[in-house]
Amino acid sequence: MRCAFVSLALLAAGPACAQAGGSVSVLSDYRYRGVSLSDGRPSLQAQLGLDFDAGGYAGLQASTVRLEEHFGDDLQLLPYAGVVRPLHGGWHWEAGVQYTAFLRSGEYDYPEVFAGIGTGHAGVRIFYSNDYYGRWPAWYATFDGNRALSPRWRLLGHAGVLHSMGGEVGYRRDWTLGLGLALRDYDLQLTWGDVDADAHPRYHPPGYGEEAGWVLRLTRNW
Repeated sequence: MRCAFVSLALLAAGPACAQAGGSVSVLSDYRYRGVSLSDGRPSLQAQLGLDFDAGGYAGLQASTVRLEEHFGDDLQLLPYAGVVRPLHGGWHWEAGVQYTAFLRSGEYDYPEVFAGIGTGHAGVRIFYSNDYYGRWPAWYATFDGNRALSPRWRLLGHAGVLHSMGGEVGYRRDWTLGLGLALRDYDLQLTWGDVDADAHPRYHPPGYGEEAGWVLRLTRNW
């Protein structure tokens, strides 16, 4: 939880040159990297972030979760911080750190570093953790993109691959495809996702289900 407190301190002590923003979301199912962290149930999510003039950013995301039955309802905190720098032709690169923490099941907490490259509509990121869910070193590569279909509608896409370091070689692949609708300060998304995992238990973090399904998400931004 130390990283969480550091990021909260950055948020509280941010200079006047920082721009603050946030959001509150309701999800029909909270799927994180292809796995349901809410037992297929609705989840609430809130995010607060700061963007600095120099290209840095920091924030905190909080989500209701239900990792396993014997833990019951829990809260996931994900503080993060990073920096973005422009490249030629509308491209940019970024690098940062984040920490995933659970209030009631701290044995699954883990830090990550990440780096990426992208444009305003698509990007690739690679994450690395030396203690993924408190169990093993792992990296996760992800592609996220969106394409405008009209001033309000856009096409959404995501693909990710998780690989654990050491032990038997294996992967877990997840993907989603859907539509987004912008309504003033609100954003509505409907996505269909699926996941394909090797049978080795090393690639199954706590959580529920590796099955295909729909996720509906309503977000209020400010």
